[in-house]
Amino acid sequence: MATSCPRGRGKNKQYWNDEEAEVLVNVLQELACDPLWKVEGGFKNNYMVELHKRLVLKLPNFDKDVNPHIDSRIKYLRNKYNPISEMLTQKECQWDDIAHKIKCEKQWYDDWCKNHKNAIGLWNLKFPYLRKLDLVWGKDKATRLKAVDISQACEDNFNKKNGFVCSSDSEDKILVASEAMQDAQASPTTSSSTHTSKKRKKLSPRKERFYKNKQFDSHTQTIDARLDDLLSKFESVCGQMMSQYVAIKCNPNFFSDEMMQEVVNELVNIGLSQKDVGKAA
Repeated sequence: MATSCPRGRGKNKQYWNDEEAEVLVNVLQELACDPLWKVEGGFKNNYMVELHKRLVLKLPNFDKDVNPHIDSRIKYLRNKYNPISEMLTQKECQWDDIAHKIKCEKQWYDDWCKNHKNAIGLWNLKFPYLRKLDLVWGKDKATRLKAVDISQACEDNFNKKNGFVCSSDSEDKILVASEAMQDAQASPTTSSSTHTSKKRKKLSPRKERFYKNKQFDSHTQTIDARLDDLLSKFESVCGQMMSQYVAIKCNPNFFSDEMMQEVVNELVNIGLSQKDVGKAA
């Protein structure tokens, strides 16, 4: 008769000792450096099966399953790593590599947790895997943050060039500076309130997408043009070097007597004896 397995949250729970937890992080590092399993933003499908195989090879007595044990442990690591690494992007918070804990003012931490609920419980928590997990998830996190920064910078740059300035409120409105200037010139101001008035224009989502795509296309074309110019110059230099090499290879007497005499004179000037110069020649 088949035995029933306990199901539900915490019913099939197993504890990880320090050695198992350390080996798990080490194997995650191995997979992160393996192009057969690492992809942008994470790992390939079924990577946990490979993870389990490597754990068994390193720990012959390893008795935990992919689901729920390994899956649950990885979620635990990510739930600690992500909020810690996010806090470390702030100048008020540093990492103590000796104690393996965050180092910041308690008041700052409490204020941070008010808007970042996932950081609750991290005060005075020892987490010795942060630096190793940076090699596993840090690059993907940095890439996402950089992509957001670049996207925002491109949008801001486009708005400045085209006279668009985002309004301070939360609504999706755009101020058109050029139109405001035209209105000011067409109707002279008679009071300070009229002088400081601004005309706002709300763009449709379709137009906003068009402007953003146009800006990205412009940046892409600029980069492509610079790369083409660099490649052209590089090919020209390589061609000149190849021509000189062929000339020397095909003509052993490529150097004239005058050029050879100049070389001999330079060797004498640097202090070589006539005998050594003769050997060099």
